Amino acid sequence: MKKNQLNYKVIHVPNGSMPELYSTIADSGGCVLSTSIREGLGNSILEPMACQCPVVSSDKPGKNEIIMHKYNGMLYKLGDINKGAACAEKLLKDTPFRKTIIQNALSTIKQNYNQDVYVDRYLDILSKI
Repeated sequence: MKKNQLNYKVIHVPNGSMPELYSTIADSGGCVLSTSIREGLGNSILEPMACQCPVVSSDKPGKNEIIMHKYNGMLYKLGDINKGAACAEKLLKDTPFRKTIIQNALSTIKQNYNQDVYVDRYLDILSKI
């Protein structure tokens, strides 16, 4: 398919294969671009970060609660395609910056989203239902 001068292909990847896909993207020097309007618990942001795959995301709740712009990922205003592209380009071309983002993302996960903390958050959410 071709739209707006971009070639793209939509494929379905089973959940169990996502870590391998994220790792492949990371190893290639790529990044994940999240364009969604909002995110529930942020798993789609945390999973690539845990696989050392940098994330560029729309600056929306659920995502901007995890990503700190230019610290552990990149944020852009939803709909600002040029800013989103510039963020991705920075991660693709600036290797030292990319490495810093990846290390900070891993630190964020270890500190704020480790197994114990994450389970406690889920239990807290469920107890309020």
